[in-house]
Amino acid sequence: QIKDIPSFFRKAAFIPKMGFWNPKQFFMQAQGAIATAAQAGLENAAKGMSMAYMMRPLQLAGTDAIITEAAARAERALGVKAKHFIESYEALQRTGFQNVGGEYGSFDAHLNPNVANSSLNKMFDDSMMFFKMGERANRLTAWNAAYLVWREANPLRAFDNQAVKQVLAQADQYTGNMTRASAAGWNYGWASIPTQFFSYHARVMDQMLGGRLDGDKKVKMMALHSIMYGIPAGTAGLAIGGVLPVVQLTSDLMKRYGIDPDSNVVSSALAHGIPQAMLGMLVGDQHKAPSISDTL
Repeated sequence: QIKDIPSFFRKAAFIPKMGFWNPKQFFMQAQGAIATAAQAGLENAAKGMSMAYMMRPLQLAGTDAIITEAAARAERALGVKAKHFIESYEALQRTGFQNVGGEYGSFDAHLNPNVANSSLNKMFDDSMMFFKMGERANRLTAWNAAYLVWREANPLRAFDNQAVKQVLAQADQYTGNMTRASAAGWNYGWASIPTQFFSYHARVMDQMLGGRLDGDKKVKMMALHSIMYGIPAGTAGLAIGGVLPVVQLTSDLMKRYGIDPDSNVVSSALAHGIPQAMLGMLVGDQHKAPSISDTL
């Protein structure tokens, strides 16, 4: 039972929006890997994602022999040394970064096991399955990419507690600083109710407009997001999309001047991103293609 009234209302809003076994949530959370690719590099992100999917089964039933075999496979397939795969996996387990629960910025204790003290609450908790899976995939990718970046810069250094903290902080940044450690004052109390789903946009705005990222990473963030979601969403939308509906405003402005962003594949790719343009080609009508930028 949730005794804190603001937490109760946040849960009441969060579960219908993010839960109820909605498969879309898996892809919405997992697409956070785009930010990892922009900041850690495409190669490290790709390897990090592959390592993530190799590590996930180990968390369920990973004996020493199975972990050793997985590490050997990672070395053969990805070129990541077996000892480094094991080093990353073991450090990840100590941090608990892969455990999606009450530390997530939008919902506090909504996913903590002690909340599920009734059949109804357990059903609500189970309904978050796809959200958890997507966020976990995002975190595992970010952690492994951050580890690979650190290990590349420190090939001979011991992966001690200080190094683990550095990788953890970097992985948290890759995933948008959505843990409670980065929470602002308005994430608590009554102010947290109307701003509950603003957290991600606020963190991204802080990264893009503040000093957390250097200029090179900001450019890469905009470039990759523009490729995926279109130039409006990948540029101004990435920085101030949480304050203004940049994508919709841009679309309305284009139509006001007689420009149809869905008139051909090129304009659709520029306005909505390459994936949506490709979907439009497959269905034969750009207007019938689902809007991928809506997931931002």
